[in-house]
Amino acid sequence: MLRVSIQTWLRRLAPVLVAALLAGGCAGDPEVAKWEYLKSGDGYLAQGKLREAIVEYRNALKQDPKFGEARFKLAEAFEKNHEGAKAIREYLRAADLLPNNPDAQLKAGQVLLLSGKFEDARIRAEKLLKANPKHVEAQLLLGNALAGAKDIDGGIREVEEAIQLDPDRTASYLTLGTLELLKGKKAEAEQAYQRALTIDPKSVAAHIALSNFYLSSGELAKTEATLKKALEISPDDLVANRALAVLYLATRRPVEAEVHLKKVAEISKDANSRLTLADYYAATKRQTEAREILTGLTSDKAAGESAKIRLAGLEYNDGRKAEGVAALDEVLKKNPNSVPALLLKARFVATDGKYDEGLTLAKAAAAVDPDSASAHFLIGRIYLGKRDAGEAAKAFSETIRINPRAGEAQLELAKLSLARGEATRTVELAQGAVINRPNDANAHVMLIRGFIAKGDMTRAEQGVKFLTERLPNEPTVLTTAGMFAAAKGDMTAARAAFERALQANPNEFEALSGLVTIDVRGGKAPAAVARVDELLQKQPDRADLLVMSAQTYGAIGDLKTAEDRLRKAIEVDPQHLQSYSMLGSLYVAQKKLDQARKEFETITERQPNNVGAHTIVAMILDVQNKRDEARARYEKVLDIDPEAAVAANNLAWLYSETGQNLDVALQLAQTASRRLPDHAAVNDTLGWIYYKKGLASLAVPPLEKSVSKEPNNAMFQLHLGLAYAKAGQNAKAKTLLEQTLARNPKIEGADEARRVLASLG
Repeated sequence: MLRVSIQTWLRRLAPVLVAALLAGGCAGDPEVAKWEYLKSGDGYLAQGKLREAIVEYRNALKQDPKFGEARFKLAEAFEKNHEGAKAIREYLRAADLLPNNPDAQLKAGQVLLLSGKFEDARIRAEKLLKANPKHVEAQLLLGNALAGAKDIDGGIREVEEAIQLDPDRTASYLTLGTLELLKGKKAEAEQAYQRALTIDPKSVAAHIALSNFYLSSGELAKTEATLKKALEISPDDLVANRALAVLYLATRRPVEAEVHLKKVAEISKDANSRLTLADYYAATKRQTEAREILTGLTSDKAAGESAKIRLAGLEYNDGRKAEGVAALDEVLKKNPNSVPALLLKARFVATDGKYDEGLTLAKAAAAVDPDSASAHFLIGRIYLGKRDAGEAAKAFSETIRINPRAGEAQLELAKLSLARGEATRTVELAQGAVINRPNDANAHVMLIRGFIAKGDMTRAEQGVKFLTERLPNEPTVLTTAGMFAAAKGDMTAARAAFERALQANPNEFEALSGLVTIDVRGGKAPAAVARVDELLQKQPDRADLLVMSAQTYGAIGDLKTAEDRLRKAIEVDPQHLQSYSMLGSLYVAQKKLDQARKEFETITERQPNNVGAHTIVAMILDVQNKRDEARARYEKVLDIDPEAAVAANNLAWLYSETGQNLDVALQLAQTASRRLPDHAAVNDTLGWIYYKKGLASLAVPPLEKSVSKEPNNAMFQLHLGLAYAKAGQNAKAKTLLEQTLARNPKIEGADEARRVLASLG
């Protein structure tokens, strides 16, 4: 039997007795008790014992739920314990209970700012300034609130006023730097950050702000050096360690990231940091260490479910798929509305080709949390797997609406826009992706390809130079360099780049496609056929290779083999819509329009909302002079997608040809122009409808644009010549119409052109 001395027993029992006596003494007077609990909480807070402090502050609030001082201290404890959501809630409650406490009002304004509630933050700041016009922190709060509400100039004015009130305050210059950066004034932003460091060379916050500036400018070496200086000043700074870890991961230096991830987990002591470390170990194939952390977290009240979901992911990725799904089902049995579990299971089943089941799960997650950007992004990815580009685009657009900084969704939308030939839209989306993912080479690649499609070769060249200097052996970068060289007409450089890309990755499909295109255009189609067939012998069931093979056989005029390859592609992958599309196009080329319609109708049966297939059916009907059927099909397309540019343009043209519905035709043409602003035919349609409505001055600019894009298109020239005449630009009209008629005397509209020329004298 263990023997414990009376003294030892009393020492152990004493804290319990004191707490019991304190509770008993306070029980009779809640007013006294709440202040005692507050005092006790303050003591624990001073010692860094955050959990104990939180307990005591909550005890105080049990005595008086409207005890504002306790609310404020509880919020402070939550903030220090990295429980942000709880801290925000308590700060706002404290401010409502302490309307005359400037510290409470300031803190409430700051958390409102962080929550994106800029108008509410502005109101708090203005009330503080009304009571004390020289309150510097309130001035900064107002400046940030105005900037958040898009009044950046107003924000800068408020911050500059704060600097005048206290010119030696580091935080003011940091805020000014951020606002100048938002205005795009990089030199002024850097100057403000450097000024902050001059005032306080040991300011960790200033070093971190400057590092963020360098990161936004793509100066990664300076970013790293500045963060390292911050850690020299304060080795345990949570933000600096986390930022440096993210930088190392983004620049593919996982070994260097580990020490900082471990430091973050050690400093913060919260479950989320340990989960992040486990994710790092899983990503670097260190499953044992990942499992050890996750297993230790399974009993954690806050992180247990997340740990179990991650363990399920490890099981699945290690090849134990059934075990992984079963583990997720256990989580969902206890919590059917677990969004992370629903999304991970959706990924599992979609990866196995069960797209419909995956879609059901992902949509269930979105129904539970409609504002989950991850859910909508996964829905988009699954639709891509189903090759339903229209629905995928809607899901990615919703992702961006929820989270405007969702760079990966911007990137996916940019790819879809490029595939539709929307060069301007591609560039806009890719630029957003680059801003949000500055170290993602794929974002830069997409931006370059957008510039190439738009014909902006100067900016494309700048992008190629930037990427090839940083990633000279990356296959995708080399392929993009080849595309740029080909677009310039330098086929020697293009071939060299494509061949280097294939050496780095023999499965770099776009590089292979580039070489095949060079061979075909260079009169070496047989070499292209041999190149593709060699790879096809090794991978005979690849639909994309079969389609490429069909293209090469088409180039040498062997339409029978091209047709056979396309049918084989459809057999291998019945969902490969490009195969149907090309087979339909092949029939169109052979004037087998009924067969072509049948192929595209097959697509619409499989995917009733497939805008592209419906559009091609409408175009075939148009070619067959079945105008009413074509019109009805275009209208169906626009019911599915009111922004479908090709359908809008073609329907506008049909309306304009009959002279009816010109107002509707104009709206449709404007829709098409908005989506395809650089397309010659779209600009011609828009200009021609303006002409028919008697608005010649509005007709001329888009018609000029169409002619500049396709200077040898006689129809576009004729339309522009007629518009010039109606706009009173007789000299231009005469020259252009004479040239057009000389080139093609029987062009449609020639009689009208001759009448106009005769009237010009």
